[in-house]
Amino acid sequence: MTSIACVITAPIGGLIDDIERDDDSRGYEAEDAIRCLDAWKARRAQTTDAQHRLNTLLARLVAEGDAHIAARAARVGMRGVA
Repeated sequence: MTSIACVITAPIGGLIDDIERDDDSRGYEAEDAIRCLDAWKARRAQTTDAQHRLNTLLARLVAEGDAHIAARAARVGMRGVA
């Protein structure tokens, strides 16, 4: 007797199915978490390096600005003396 309500099993036996079954049998793999952590560390290092370069450039800009202001003040001061 045939019935419309019979259960049909999913086809199995393909190469991808074998790989998936093998992968699932190993359980949770920390590889993905480690890969994500390594990527985060790389981004963090790049960000930290960029922040350091920016701070260095800003400090240099401020020092050059201060030197320019001091030189101009000295020139103006000398004009007033002469």
